[in-house]
Amino acid sequence: ELTWPALTLRRSRIDGRDLLVLTGAEPDYRWPELGVAILDLLQRLGVAAWISLGAIPAAVPHTRPVPVLGTASEPGLLRGGIKAGPEGVMRVPAALLSVLEVGAGAAGLPAVGYFAQVPHYVSGSYPAAAVELLAAVSRHLDVKIDAPRLVEEARQMRIRLDTAARLDESTKSYVERLEAMVDEARLPSGDELISEIERFLRDRGSQGSQRP
Repeated sequence: ELTWPALTLRRSRIDGRDLLVLTGAEPDYRWPELGVAILDLLQRLGVAAWISLGAIPAAVPHTRPVPVLGTASEPGLLRGGIKAGPEGVMRVPAALLSVLEVGAGAAGLPAVGYFAQVPHYVSGSYPAAAVELLAAVSRHLDVKIDAPRLVEEARQMRIRLDTAARLDESTKSYVERLEAMVDEARLPSGDELISEIERFLRDRGSQGSQRP
């Protein structure tokens, strides 16, 4: 049996507000066509604003609060103290999410995006990022969204990551370097990020080669 992946649009109502949540696997191609179709759907349903949620790998430690960067179709749309990411011109979108957000903004819908920065050394899901993104949506919409199960999953993962860092000296020192940069309120540049990742992998490789 062949089951095709599908995009799903769900309706929720929170504090008297209607929310439409679009989720699903990102298609491999035909992004512009899908973007036009979704924009048409938004207009027919009378959607008033667009909010993108996503995550990006970054040189940030799991021991500090999850940083969240924002994007906006025009100045003044971001709320809750979230700052906009670096300015620039997007010529080649890296994800369908960017196509949809830009399309919504171009069509006159207020469009914002909140993107959590996830420690690049963490593989798989990262509940702490989801918690912060829900908090960003709560502040943006001025509604209360509780997710106690997600909060507990984030707490359990923090315990596992702390344990893993204590058991491996190279990981521990690497996390401490990232903590120092964050505490100095300085995010690493692209070159610094690559250098840190290479050093981390090199240290782990040299330790592995010494083991019998």
